[in-house]
Amino acid sequence: MKLPRPEEALPEFPLACLRRYVAIEGTLQATVLAAQAFTSLIPYIVVASAFAPGDADIADSIIDRFGLEGNSAKSVHQLFASAGETESAVTWISVVILLLSALSFTRALQRLFQRAYGRPANPVKDTQRGLL
Repeated sequence: MKLPRPEEALPEFPLACLRRYVAIEGTLQATVLAAQAFTSLIPYIVVASAFAPGDADIADSIIDRFGLEGNSAKSVHQLFASAGETESAVTWISVVILLLSALSFTRALQRLFQRAYGRPANPVKDTQRGLL
């Protein structure tokens, strides 16, 4: 394999990257990945706040951190109940939902890399890697 000279490869590289980005629908893939990350974050925060040490409410921390007021603060309080209420509500179902959302995110990330590098999908191996 003969490598191109640097002065020939330099102008071609950005165009090759752009062509590949368009071929794998990079903007769509980035949007899907961001949405998966966001929807995986909410179950994680709920479960983590239930088992976090201390009596501080995660809702109050979020409201203070981002300076929320009015309806947005009320929505955050509804989403993240007090630590005691959340801990009693967190069951094995909540943990399963957390695992499924995390697995969904890792599978979306795996599909993105497979498309970007032209690798074939292997569902069994991909699921095992996602669980790790």
